[in-house]
Amino acid sequence: MSSSGRKTLEGLCYNRKVVWDYVDEEEKNRIWDFASEYKSFLNKVKTEREAVEAI
Repeated sequence: MSSSGRKTLEGLCYNRKVVWDYVDEEEKNRIWDFASEYKSFLNKVKTEREAVEAI
C-alpha cells in the first residue's frame, strides 16, 4: 500500500482513546480512591431501599 493510501486508511479508521493515556498519576489515584469507596458502598447496600437509606 502506498503511503498516501495508508494515510487515507488511517484517517478513515476509528482509533479508540484510553483515558489512562491522558491522566496523570495523581488523577489516577483519585479515580482508584473513588472506585474503592463506590465498591464499598455497593457491598454495603444490596437493595434500592438500603441505598436510599444510606444516601
